Amino acid sequence: MKIPSARLLPTITLEEASELTYYGSEVIHPFTTNQIRHANIPLRLKNVKNPTANGTIIYPSQSSGSSTPTALPNSHSPSPPAMIPNPVIYSFMSANGYYSLSQSRRIPTAITSKDSIVLINVQSNRESKSHGFLVNVFGTLDKLQAVADLITSSEQSVSLALSSLESEDSIRRVCEGLSGCGKVEIMREMAIVSVIGHKMRNMVGIAGQIFSTLASGGVNIYLIGQGASEINISLVVK
Repeated sequence: MKIPSARLLPTITLEEASELTYYGSEVIHPFTTNQIRHANIPLRLKNVKNPTANGTIIYPSQSSGSSTPTALPNSHSPSPPAMIPNPVIYSFMSANGYYSLSQSRRIPTAITSKDSIVLINVQSNRESKSHGFLVNVFGTLDKLQAVADLITSSEQSVSLALSSLESEDSIRRVCEGLSGCGKVEIMREMAIVSVIGHKMRNMVGIAGQIFSTLASGGVNIYLIGQGASEINISLVVK
């Protein structure tokens, strides 16, 4: 889905680029992000229809060891040398809303979406331990080569959002396989909306703003996922 009011981002972090690519903005190949990380080189994304524009530049993360290690003067501590960031990159990132060496932000960077999502809820039908139930569920997915984009779980249930089920036959096979783990409920034609921003745990109240915005638009939320990476908040909606 194209958003007419979308604007160009002068820069994003490597971590944000990886999340945006996975959750719908299919601009960068995953192997490309590996080159940025390991070869310590920047990447500039350009619009082929407007090649003279500045585009978006992605620098290797300043907080992940990409800068040259430099020992602080008069330091006799056996601890590792301090990392001094590239001043040009640091200034450019700061001017575009990425503050301090951790590259924290005060507002989210971008929103992306992935359509044609199948949401599957599995309720355990036995009084087994949660780890045994989850092992059976994920073992079944692995056997059927079905990859879940988002997962939430409790003691006796798990919800899975999948984009890899492209046919009714594949949906049927997954549901039949999971039926051995418990009661299966399925919802079709869902979407994943992801709000991306570096170090989002520092954005106090951002989750409340997201929920209020969706509620004002009459959008129901069926699943919420926020990883420990602090990079994104993803929601399954319809």
